[in-house]
Amino acid sequence: MRKIYFLVIFVFTSTLLFAQNTEQKLKKDLYKKVNKHMYNESYFDAQQNYLKILEIAPNKDMRLFVTGLSYFFSSLNKNESLTYFEMVKSVSRTDTLTELDYYLGRGNQLTSNFEVAVQHYENIPKQSNQKTVF
Repeated sequence: MRKIYFLVIFVFTSTLLFAQNTEQKLKKDLYKKVNKHMYNESYFDAQQNYLKILEIAPNKDMRLFVTGLSYFFSSLNKNESLTYFEMVKSVSRTDTLTELDYYLGRGNQLTSNFEVAVQHYENIPKQSNQKTVF
């Protein structure tokens, strides 16, 4: 009876470990694909993979920011980037991403929301002494 008990425990724990390793490998593969697509300026493909990553781990400021960048630099749905940039602003501290106000300003400028764009542009010099992401 004891052997059966240990066998069941062993099978159960090994199944859990295998599932965790598979999820980590999936995330790692997605990150590799996304970085490759962004480097090759294949923004639509990068968007699709970033959306999969966000399903796994939503509300991470850098993931949301780079997803917004993939929309911003693409030729279609540039205004969709504002959604992600606003989400970044809501989940991160003000000093986390110094480029965020620039891209929020550019995004609002592209959608002809000039007053909001100017407000974001005015925030940039206040943060210029901080480190940048890129």
